[in-house]
Amino acid sequence: MLNQTWYNYILIIYTNIITKVVVCGEITSTAKINPEQLVRERIKEIGYNDEKKGLNYSTCDIIISLSQQSTEISNAIFKNKKEDEIGAGDQGMMFGYATDETPELMPYTHLLASKLSEKLAEVRKNKVLNFLRPDGKTLVCMEYKTEDKSIIPVRVHSIIVSAQHDPDISMEELKASIMENVIKPVIPKELLDSSTQYFINPSGSFVTGGPEMDTGLSGKKLIVDTYGGWGSHGGKYNLFINRWFFQWKRLYKS
Repeated sequence: MLNQTWYNYILIIYTNIITKVVVCGEITSTAKINPEQLVRERIKEIGYNDEKKGLNYSTCDIIISLSQQSTEISNAIFKNKKEDEIGAGDQGMMFGYATDETPELMPYTHLLASKLSEKLAEVRKNKVLNFLRPDGKTLVCMEYKTEDKSIIPVRVHSIIVSAQHDPDISMEELKASIMENVIKPVIPKELLDSSTQYFINPSGSFVTGGPEMDTGLSGKKLIVDTYGGWGSHGGKYNLFINRWFFQWKRLYKS
């Protein structure tokens, strides 16, 4: 849509369970798009291309329910307004923080967990680990020390990686492969030691996953914005006022 026009108001919720996908929300734009085609392309890109994985982009049922934003809301928020007059699309508590632990101004644990997830997707899509399926979860716990008023990351205490996989892969091979191809390339060596704990698929078999196992609601994954429980959350839409403050803190490093 941005290739067609710079003015787009988009607030979309996506949810799915088993073979049904629901996309609903508001779009205000002059751009011409095919929502169903875009949804199928994204499901394919993620990797759900076979019913054996719980969802097939080419055969799943897609329900689209989209409307334009209320003119009363758009008039109150941003239409015909100067930049410093733009309002919030919702009310809420303002909170959040930035940290200089990383150049991204995100907590080290959150950043490493995100990079592990990215690596899981990379080695699956590049077929380095062709037994992986799209679902996966990561968690990194670190030990910190206090210096003056700063909290400094010292070492990685534990790492959890849970990856969906084909049924014919052994747990021994899966764990060794994820250690060599996902964890070691991502986690800096200086943060690891002999006491670091690794939990790879600690629950065992993870063949059934994704929408076949759980329904999900995009934009509402609050833990993503809590930095793993450290901080406060907000929606994915940047005009929600409860998202403003921590984004502002990150931007201005204050």
